Amino acid sequence: MLYSNICSVYRILDQAAFVKRVRIKIFGIGNTIKFSMAVGVCSLRPTIWAALILHLKSNKILTDEPYRSTGHGRRCDLRIATWNIERLRHKKFLEQILLACEQTQADILVLTETDHRVSLDYPYSFHTPPLTDLQPVFYNPTENRVSIYTNYPCIRQHKTCDEYTALCVELETPKGRLLVYGTIIGIYGNRHPSFQQSLVQQLDDIKRLSNSGIPLCVCGDFNCSFSDGYYFTKQGRETLLRTFSDYDIELLTKNEAECIDHIAVSKRFISNSGIQITEWNQDKLLSDHKGIAMCFS
Repeated sequence: MLYSNICSVYRILDQAAFVKRVRIKIFGIGNTIKFSMAVGVCSLRPTIWAALILHLKSNKILTDEPYRSTGHGRRCDLRIATWNIERLRHKKFLEQILLACEQTQADILVLTETDHRVSLDYPYSFHTPPLTDLQPVFYNPTENRVSIYTNYPCIRQHKTCDEYTALCVELETPKGRLLVYGTIIGIYGNRHPSFQQSLVQQLDDIKRLSNSGIPLCVCGDFNCSFSDGYYFTKQGRETLLRTFSDYDIELLTKNEAECIDHIAVSKRFISNSGIQITEWNQDKLLSDHKGIAMCFS
């Protein structure tokens, strides 16, 4: 089955958050499945999920037509997404985590606190080194901090301040070249003394890369919300916003509630594109972070 089919199911069930609760009658089984929001699909057992797919296909709700859509009837020209998967602490839901990643239909997907057991079908992928190089007792051999999956070829990889925590690749996209800087700012959270040091070092990276003349996308776990008091430090928030403003970078996800995973993109790359923001894992069953995606259209 095409990934577009899976995404069609999510669009039907979620309807862009207009539907708060959904009941589905499974064809041929006689059970009623009840869950809140589209992400509830991720917690369905595989047999029930398969039955749901068959039911929707039999009623011609799903289609095999390969297309990419924002879910609102507008074509998506380029989609970027990011998600902290919490070191795969919920590995019993690995299949659901994989499905959640696939249904984003992201052209560029940045995973943080990630694990090589989350293996996605992309033509290109890039990963920070395994964390057992640093602390073999604390980390699993499959863990790394940042992975970038993409449909676009890489021209080259750029040096960062910390090869274990920040990863930068230069991609050739349909909208031109783009530097994608995948990161975690402060691996122990924003209350730990190391947060400020990590912030300063990574902002130096951002300034240097911005001066290259190539548009930049900073994407990952910022450990900072911007629209509420969910999780932030005043200094961290102000410093990030000031730097983005100084280098003409727009923080596209700053108005999302309870959001600490973000996507910031150079304004000249955005140009006059329409922007749509979507989220998943709002109930935080698969990770303690929501996932977030943005679409240029």
